Amino acid sequence: MVFCGGAKGVFLAFCAAQMCHRQVDALHHLGGTLLAPEGYYQSLRLIPALFGGDIHVVPDLSAAPVATWLARTADLPHRAIYVPLVNNATGQVLTAARAHALAAEITHHNRLNLGNPVFVVGDDVYADSILDTTLDPMPIGAAPGMAGCTVSVVSPSKTFALPTSRVAFATTRNPRLRAALQHYRTVFSHGRVPQTTELAAAAALALTPTAWIDHWNQHYRKRLTRLRIHLDRLNHVLVTHRPHTAAIAPVVDMHSPQGGWYVPLTIARAALPIPVASSVEVFAMLLHYDEDVHSGIGTLPGELFGQRLIPDSPRAALRATLAVSDHDLDAFVHRLGTALLILTGRRGMVAGQGLPRL
Repeated sequence: MVFCGGAKGVFLAFCAAQMCHRQVDALHHLGGTLLAPEGYYQSLRLIPALFGGDIHVVPDLSAAPVATWLARTADLPHRAIYVPLVNNATGQVLTAARAHALAAEITHHNRLNLGNPVFVVGDDVYADSILDTTLDPMPIGAAPGMAGCTVSVVSPSKTFALPTSRVAFATTRNPRLRAALQHYRTVFSHGRVPQTTELAAAAALALTPTAWIDHWNQHYRKRLTRLRIHLDRLNHVLVTHRPHTAAIAPVVDMHSPQGGWYVPLTIARAALPIPVASSVEVFAMLLHYDEDVHSGIGTLPGELFGQRLIPDSPRAALRATLAVSDHDLDAFVHRLGTALLILTGRRGMVAGQGLPRL
């Protein structure tokens, strides 16, 4: 099935298929529950709410928490699980071992609950964007027993570097789910996908040489190494110029992603001049740390991906990108260092000028 609007179009149709019922011109919102890991695709966060549904978030989408959730929600209707091949915020890759364990729990639950099964949307838009070559990645739809309850989604906009083609392709072996997706694909479509765009998207998926993808992955691995070196130096400078930060070092830290080209960063909350209630506020401080038009750092706060900042959490989560030039990466770290030197200097005024712009 071809969807206009990229992966978002598939997510919209999938949630509609689970959480609403159409009677001629009347669309009844039935509600429902979508289980997702911290780091779910940011555009997904509001879609269940359109149909009266909700998102339950778990820190780690592995067999044990999924089994617990399935048992706890067995009496709730209209349930689904979002399973990304590559976590959008953390870069964690779904390995074959984890996919098999998830599949075992889901298929076992569905056999015991034939009248109230749980369905799965497999987000495979980062297919082949694997940075850790020691891993054995597997889309959830390819795991044993999952084809009949899973909608798998691919798009040329990520791994295949064709973001201007707002097209996604979805497949499922469940005939009723397929019919529902085809119906809501038409209902919610803002237009048709031009044939040239569809062909270009299909060609990107089918004809992009593997060597090109391997080259891009190698490029991002080098960026990770370069960024790690930069951040180590930055933390050393911060401790040297702001000795009070030594007790909470590193002020800024990076966790190496296993896939994709985004990198998760964390900032020590205790290093900031005023208490922050969310990563959104840290994002605002970094974006507006100086009035100079050549300042400002663009990141995305963890709340967009379900990474809630709890009161006793020592660090705030942000997401940056590796898909930049060496010059832009160096400029990013330079500005980050300037901002943190200002903020760790306890200049509450600088922090305060950013927060009102949220």
